[in-house]
Amino acid sequence: MFRFSTRSAYDEINRAIQAKKFYATLPKKLDNAIEDCIEEMEVLEEPAAIIKEVGTFGDDGWSISKTASFVNNDDSTD
Repeated sequence: MFRFSTRSAYDEINRAIQAKKFYATLPKKLDNAIEDCIEEMEVLEEPAAIIKEVGTFGDDGWSISKTASFVNNDDSTD
């Protein structure tokens, strides 16, 4: 089947070679990028849980709530 293209046979072969090189090196590049990202990420601490109980269990008006206190370690000056 004939198809019209403005690219020469050399360009087609060169593109195929470049694509093969790109996909051959892609897994290593992705692994390196993931490792770099993990190194840059901070290990966040678990927020401290605050449990508050009002009244006695089983009595009217008894309630319990659990909240978390988050610590803002953001040093940016936004």
